[in-house]
Amino acid sequence: MTPAIDNFLADGFVAVRRAVTPGVVRTCVALIEEELRARGIDPRNRVTWTKPVVRFPCPEGPAFAAAGTSPALCNVYDQFLGRGRWIPRQGVGGTIPVRFPSTSDPGDAGWHIDGSYDVGGQWWVNVQSRGRGLLALFLFSDVGDQDAPTEILVGSHLDVPRALAPFGERGVWNGDVARELPASTFRRVRAHATGRAGDVYVCHPFLVHRATWPHRGSRPRMLAQPAIEYPHPFALREGSDVCAVERAILRGLERRDSYSGAAMTGSVRPPEMTADDVCGFLGLMDAHGIRVWLDGGWGVDACLGYQTRPHSDLDIVIEQRHLDVATSALKRLGYAPVPRADTRPWNFVLGHDTGRQIDVHVIVLDERGRGLYGPPGTEDHYPAEALIGEGTVNGRAVDCITPEWLVRFHTGYRVDATDWADVSALCARFGIPVPPEYRGFGDKR
Repeated sequence: MTPAIDNFLADGFVAVRRAVTPGVVRTCVALIEEELRARGIDPRNRVTWTKPVVRFPCPEGPAFAAAGTSPALCNVYDQFLGRGRWIPRQGVGGTIPVRFPSTSDPGDAGWHIDGSYDVGGQWWVNVQSRGRGLLALFLFSDVGDQDAPTEILVGSHLDVPRALAPFGERGVWNGDVARELPASTFRRVRAHATGRAGDVYVCHPFLVHRATWPHRGSRPRMLAQPAIEYPHPFALREGSDVCAVERAILRGLERRDSYSGAAMTGSVRPPEMTADDVCGFLGLMDAHGIRVWLDGGWGVDACLGYQTRPHSDLDIVIEQRHLDVATSALKRLGYAPVPRADTRPWNFVLGHDTGRQIDVHVIVLDERGRGLYGPPGTEDHYPAEALIGEGTVNGRAVDCITPEWLVRFHTGYRVDATDWADVSALCARFGIPVPPEYRGFGDKR
């Protein structure tokens, strides 16, 4: 599998930047503005913006055909659905909701998945995703966090299959799906579909999302949201030719939610940063174009490719230039600084009221690729060779500290059995000599 497929399976979407060329975007925008003027709305005159949202079918024509058949998008559709398996369209299709700066409730901002087929004038969906292979969100205007961006529940596509399964082949009205989902779905990390005009978010058809409001920007937000059609329902049978969309549905059907065991037994488990939490966080960072490296326990498990033990927190390494955007995004999700005696600008902890914590290590990359870690003028650093690690979490490709340096970072202090578990697994897997601090641990019972 490619990194794009890994990320799609874990998060339920990928952002294809600059998928549509600027010239094509400009022509499409001119046609969208013509549609607005035909409805008595001047896109450059706020006086005419009397409604928070106006929706109409996406126009047709050569510009929209060029946008819909963008080679970059066709390549992604081929990766996720299979070459020659999806139905190409000489256009974009779907509807265009134009959202205007407004504090009024637009009336369409609830969590949902898009419907796929008509039943009595309503849009329905079933677990086989009849009629729909993907959802695409075409940004025809620049969209920032203040511009009423689409909000995404990262990884929520994995929760939907089990909610749809009881409705069988007939399916259910898409407006009823959200109420069938577990409460944990709505505690997932959230990401905003932001970017420049010409970016396209390619989403799993079961990704839970919603419109946001108020629109506090200064210009109309223009977006198209077509279905990428698939000629037949997914069979939902394992096989070597199963595409990424179908594989995600199968993965969702196999999941056993952690909350169900506690609900049945009445037990209360300590807070845990799960693999889904990690992937959700990484999806949030991806949505903002931010690279992070996994360190600590999850860094170890990413190198190993499987989870060895529960983790109470997530250790990350992040560049200082991305820090404000990352912390602001996390604070919008309810994370706040955790008071600690050892808090420093380059190392601090953000905590959530669920008990999950993110231990943040801030670096500045120098001309040698080293991650300088500490106050200005510091000699402490992550070596360049420590920042080239690659691993996986829940099948998702991630950047992480290399195994050799993870072992080194587990030395120089009083080590314990948990440290030994991490170090011994790395040393055994990657042929790394066991540090002197750990000699004799393997003989302890």
